[in-house]
Amino acid sequence: MGIQEQPVCFGQHYAILHLDWTTLMCGIDDSPRGKSMVESCIKWNDAIHAKAERPLTIFTTLAFRRGAHELAPNSPFAKLVARFGSFEEGSPAAEIDPRFQRDGQDVVLHKSRWSATSGSNLTQILRAKGIDTVVIVSGVDQDGVAAQSMLIFSSPD
Repeated sequence: MGIQEQPVCFGQHYAILHLDWTTLMCGIDDSPRGKSMVESCIKWNDAIHAKAERPLTIFTTLAFRRGAHELAPNSPFAKLVARFGSFEEGSPAAEIDPRFQRDGQDVVLHKSRWSATSGSNLTQILRAKGIDTVVIVSGVDQDGVAAQSMLIFSSPD
């Protein structure tokens, strides 16, 4: 007897979370496996956007106000961030990669830490929309972005 494919169901109130697909993708496209992963994530995003009744789709990006007042000077996090660029709101480093389709229904969430929940209003958005399931589809894992975000989701208040 062959394996029967079952449609994937995340429930009625779910959101899709794309973590840090910025224009600064740290050379992911430089390898065949990386290029394949990016292409697969773009296809997934396109499929979500093609749905008649689509879930809330959230793109996160690390972004700081002019002057990066959110960063303590010379802190380990500030030194780590500096290696990748300024991440000032509106700068190329903080922009979502244009290959990822977005429209007015999507949320682009600026955050001031690697985790999607630290330094952002993600939890308020999810509560306001009645979201009970978050599907992390893709992301650039700079210093544990996905792991830090999942840890918070596993123990909500």
